[in-house]
Amino acid sequence: MFRSVVAATIPMVAAVFSVGAGLSLVGLIAATTTFPTTAPTVATLLGLGVAIDYGLFLVARHSEQVEDGMGLGDSIGRTAATSGSAIVVAGGTVVIAILGLYVSGVPFVGALGAASAIVVAVTMLSALTLVLALLGLAGLRVKRRSARTAAPVDDLDPDERARQLAAEHEARATAHEHSAFARWGRLVSDRPWPWAIGAVTGLIILSIPLLSMRLGQLDAGTDPESDSSRKAYDLISQGFGPGANGQLTVVVDLPKQSQNANQTLLDNLTKQLSNTQGVAAVAPATVNSADTMAIINLQPTSAPEDAKTSALVDRVRDNVLAGQDETTYLVGTVAGYADFTEQISKRMPWLLAAVVLLALLLLTAAFRSLVIGLKAAAMNLLSVGAAYGVIVAVFQWQWGSSLIGIDQSVPIPSFVPMLMFAIVFGLSMDYEVFLLSRVHEVYVATTGDSHRSVAVGIGATARVITTAAAIMVAVFTSFVLSTDPTVKMLAIGMAVAVLIDATIVRMILVPAIMSLLGDRAWWIPRWLDKVLPNFEQEGSTPSAAAPAPALLNR
Repeated sequence: MFRSVVAATIPMVAAVFSVGAGLSLVGLIAATTTFPTTAPTVATLLGLGVAIDYGLFLVARHSEQVEDGMGLGDSIGRTAATSGSAIVVAGGTVVIAILGLYVSGVPFVGALGAASAIVVAVTMLSALTLVLALLGLAGLRVKRRSARTAAPVDDLDPDERARQLAAEHEARATAHEHSAFARWGRLVSDRPWPWAIGAVTGLIILSIPLLSMRLGQLDAGTDPESDSSRKAYDLISQGFGPGANGQLTVVVDLPKQSQNANQTLLDNLTKQLSNTQGVAAVAPATVNSADTMAIINLQPTSAPEDAKTSALVDRVRDNVLAGQDETTYLVGTVAGYADFTEQISKRMPWLLAAVVLLALLLLTAAFRSLVIGLKAAAMNLLSVGAAYGVIVAVFQWQWGSSLIGIDQSVPIPSFVPMLMFAIVFGLSMDYEVFLLSRVHEVYVATTGDSHRSVAVGIGATARVITTAAAIMVAVFTSFVLSTDPTVKMLAIGMAVAVLIDATIVRMILVPAIMSLLGDRAWWIPRWLDKVLPNFEQEGSTPSAAAPAPALLNR
């Protein structure tokens, strides 16, 4: 993309150091608290993707400016003020979205998000420090070889320098406006309704499998067949039945009565459990020496991750234990998984609301547009829904699952949709911010023409966004090599989401909707404009030389 080895190396070097530093910080914090064992893997998966993305956007902006003749110092400052500001907004959105996992009320899920948020925050700081420092060290070597002979404009007369830079900036904008990506943007903008309807229909079709998503938890039965845990699981299933790998235990708080009366109570309860649909066997009750507590072990007819076993947990609790006068509990790994799934399912709407609302406020404050924030939230929800649909089709419907080492239909761990939503929503906002920050910059500072600003914005960023998305898809897809099915799900879901976002959403929906909205895209109520903080992004605020159109706050 850069036609320069030095420019191409900078984002990679920065990514390695920033992710390494972020994981080291997670390791230090882990000395005082607890993180899930999968936290470093998920944090690495996300950190590498965003670190390379942020580096790409900074280097692309800087190399474009120095090739236009801008001095190195001025260019790095301008890059930090424009693309750097966009990175702060984008990175902040990702961090907020991931920390929203604490809304789940489950410490395990919240800790997963915290580890990833730490790494993302470090990569964001690295982009604003290390990448800019590397750009200074690289000098003119970030330019294409054919462009390195052009002299910088640092030594020109200030007025002449300003005129030359303005002319070169306009020439670059014109080139962007007539690039292949810009022509595509105009093609979509000329007939926005058919393109928008087609794109939304495609995303809804991809989301259809979501309706049959089955939440559950994975066990040793989903491990690779070469693992000793899987071999033991299979042997137990063959010898004692599939339910032997996930037995349930009923705990009874015995009343203060005679031993014979308690024995009669336990015999009746054992008989009820034996007659319950889905129970393969019930062991005799075991009573403690004080005759105050008893446990009854029962074996399901189905495997732990089977939907029938989850139904059995509900059946025992609702139809058997709920009718007992004594205090009873149903415990065990399978019962714990069922409770965990129920807890996550109840909290999911709260996570959706919290993340969408915070991201909406951040985008509205950044672009001074309520419409842009609402549009971005709606499109990102469509992207997430499509990614969920693909996950269900691959792991539950087994469409191509054998290609990634999954030999059976498996449930979706309940925390995966929650984690995916937070991560994918944040990543989708990355591309939204980078594209619209350039569109907004052109709209406010150059033309005030909504159609031209969209064409120039797409022409200026589409090549970089496409390259960044391709790299991120490659990074995410590489984690399919992991033996952990949960990591595979996250990898495929995030790769699909990024691919959808960089193609269907960014290249079709955005130009179509921006064309339909026109100048109304930048509308914000006056009262909200006064309340929200103002992020002064250079190039995105009116100046005397290029006054903003009066419709900004109409």
